[in-house]
Formats: sequence, structure tokens, C-alpha cells
Amino acid sequence: MTAGQKELPAGWKWVQLGDGGTIADGDWILKQHYSSKEEVRLLQVGDIGKWFLIGKSARYISENTALNLGCTFLRKVDLLISRMPDPIVRACLFHGLPYKSITAVDVSIYRTNPALLDKNFALHYMCSDGWLSKATRLARGATRQRVSRRNLQTILIPLPPLEEQKRIAEILNQAEEIKKL
Repeated sequence: MTAGQKELPAGWKWVQLGDGGTIADGDWILKQHYSSKEEVRLLQVGDIGKWFLIGKSARYISENTALNLGCTFLRKVDLLISRMPDPIVRACLFHGLPYKSITAVDVSIYRTNPALLDKNFALHYMCSDGWLSKATRLARGATRQRVSRRNLQTILIPLPPLEEQKRIAEILNQAEEIKKL
């Protein structure tokens, strides 16, 4: 255990976020790539909320442009992490949209390894004050604070056994539903 880490329950361990899945940066999309056709939705930093996709912007590119640029198309299992404020490294689960979607460069795509890390458990942790505090300390930049993908991968997360992760996520999901009543 390193400085600042709390002791975990038996069977749990600390792992780096990158050990629980793959993290990819979004794509470099320039204004000249934008299209008036609603073919491929470009999700930007402002579209990423804490817990939920906000859908604040309305930018699109053509499917041909996305393919030519080698863009990473989003899947319904992806966690999206905004590497810029506010707040920095807020995360949401991508539930899909009625069209193909990609992200801008400052939105990382996190695909958990389902044999190791439950995406819902990961989302709950990434919306916690502890996560946001750890990530804020990694922010760099003279004019615009951001967390690099490399630093994002190194953030330590608690990792219970997989079945326990699922049980915890279900309890937390139910608690969130109760809050909405």
C-alpha cells in the first residue's frame, strides 16, 4: 500500500485504471470535417456530464470522413471520460444514440475488461468524490487544465471480486433510483 491509499476489505486490491480495461483518446476532428448531415455524431467535452450524456452540442461528420480519419466508433458498453473541466474527469456511460457516434480528442473512451471490471461499478467509482479528487491532482496545463490519457491510466481504483462489484453497483443503482423519487 502506498501513501494516501486506504486499506481495503479482504479480497479487494488497488489497481490502475488502465489495468481494468483499455483507454483511448477521442479523435482529432477539425471544423472542416463537420457536416450538415446527421450521419456520425461528434460528442465533445461539453456533452459529457457526471453520470449522464448531456448532449449539449450538435456536431456531426460524414461516415466517409469518420472512416477516412480512422475514428473510433462508440459502443454501448463504453464509459466516456472528459479530460477537461468542469469537473475534470467526469464520466458517463454511453447508452447509444440513433446514429453512429465518436468523441473529440479530450474525451477518452474507456472499455472495461468485463472479466475483471464491471462497467457500472467503474462508473459509480468515477462519479465519486475520491475519484474526482485524485484526478484533479493530475491535471496540468498553463491555460487549460486537463488530465492526459497516460495519467488517467495510472489513477488507482479499488477492485473487489467481480461478483461483489456487480452486487455493489446494483445496490448503488437502486439508491440512485430512490433519490429520483
